[in-house]
Amino acid sequence: KKLNGNDSAKGSSVYFHRFDTFGKTSDKDWVYALPDGERVLGCATGSGWCGVMTSRRLLRLFTVGGIQGPIIWLPGEPVTIVGRDRFMAVIYHRSMSPMQDGTQLLGYSIIDGVNGTTIATGDVSALSPGASLTWAGFTESCALTVMDSDGMLSLLARPNNELSSIGNWVPFLDTVGLKKSFSDNFWPVEVNGGRLVCVLLRGGKQHPDASRRPVTTTLKLRMPMATCLSMKSGVEEEASVRANIALDQRKLYDDVLVSEGKMDAEDIEEEYDTMCRQVDKITLKLFNTFVTAVLRA
Repeated sequence: KKLNGNDSAKGSSVYFHRFDTFGKTSDKDWVYALPDGERVLGCATGSGWCGVMTSRRLLRLFTVGGIQGPIIWLPGEPVTIVGRDRFMAVIYHRSMSPMQDGTQLLGYSIIDGVNGTTIATGDVSALSPGASLTWAGFTESCALTVMDSDGMLSLLARPNNELSSIGNWVPFLDTVGLKKSFSDNFWPVEVNGGRLVCVLLRGGKQHPDASRRPVTTTLKLRMPMATCLSMKSGVEEEASVRANIALDQRKLYDDVLVSEGKMDAEDIEEEYDTMCRQVDKITLKLFNTFVTAVLRA
């Protein structure tokens, strides 16, 4: 593509518009032309950075001011890229050939968008048999979440004792049972406040109508726990497991905020103690349910 009279710029163009900046367009917008033949396959932005993944299997980082940062080789063919705050996640093919049942073989890398440091990497094992990835995003506490073509929403639960730990994928919501019709689909927008914000699509549609603003709905997260036949503990048990996982993810994110000087350590600790007390209440309620069931047996 020709850019500013330069005939040699024949790759994709990266155009950045910073909405919250006032002044002349030339002071807030910037544009780059990639090398000949290199195409942009996806982009994401966060606090102070933006990233672009390309057809050459490269991840190119930029500051919001338009200064080029690190250029990183991706481990496989890129699938998608998402970002929030200073965190970026790139999902890629570990193998171009799926498993025998059709399940995609994908990997992920969580990267610091500011300096390009890899924080965590691993396999995207959160795909139902024969399913493919349909969505990825971060929660409000910057925990990576994905949804597959079977409607299963999963979260990457990383323990809070080490920032670079890999963690495990945990199913957080199975939307199949929430459909009123087999042809219904839930198009995810974000995961926030313990709920999936999404658009309900009917009639087999896969995407909302781009010509008008879609109407969103929220689905409360609920892990697909096994049903206990000897006592009624399903609600408290699920809430306890999910709350402890959410608490770990919040602690990880709070530690980052403190290290960056965005939050005061004492305020964060007070907030964390409040959350711990809320989780303890759920745990005590679950314990009381088990004790009552034993006494009645």
